[in-house]
Amino acid sequence: MASVRIESIDENSSFKQATIVEKPDFFRLEILALFGKTVGVLVSNGEKVYLRTSRDEMVFENASRFNLSYFYPGIPPEITTDVLTDILLGKVPFGLWQEGYSLDIDNESRLFRIRYINSIGTLTILFVNPANKRVQKALVTLDRGKTVEINYDNFVKGRDEYFPMEVEISAEGYLLKLSYLNSLKINPEIDRKLFQP
Repeated sequence: MASVRIESIDENSSFKQATIVEKPDFFRLEILALFGKTVGVLVSNGEKVYLRTSRDEMVFENASRFNLSYFYPGIPPEITTDVLTDILLGKVPFGLWQEGYSLDIDNESRLFRIRYINSIGTLTILFVNPANKRVQKALVTLDRGKTVEINYDNFVKGRDEYFPMEVEISAEGYLLKLSYLNSLKINPEIDRKLFQP
């Protein structure tokens, strides 16, 4: 369960969201109204995306090209289903470095700053806490020169990793903040039927 807040040029909204995610691009997101009633469902089975609201029911045949702004109004189009899966799982999206990087210390935050060109050919800058080696912020330059900032905070220990309970995505007048609630379960057995409409 997560509390979600969206701020954009066109719309501001807040809602509760039930979230089930599995790599590489499987997820089920449900917007909940008062008393837990579902008012919108977005499901990706890695091939197709299904969107159901109180007014509409749609099937998108290509999950990799689905525009998430149907569900999160105003989100940058570069945040595709596989990128969203990484973000929801607390990972840095847009690929890892291919070769070469630079490392220094950010004077303002005192975090390690790692710069590299990611696997899609654009600049990524990671800010890593030297005390616990966790990525706290990522700045990713997209193919049109736009920068997406992703912040990770409030980490809890999973089985073998730490998971950020707060994730914030911001880009050019858009903000999406996910704050996971206490019902987080990492790596439980997942019923594959949950990724069907």
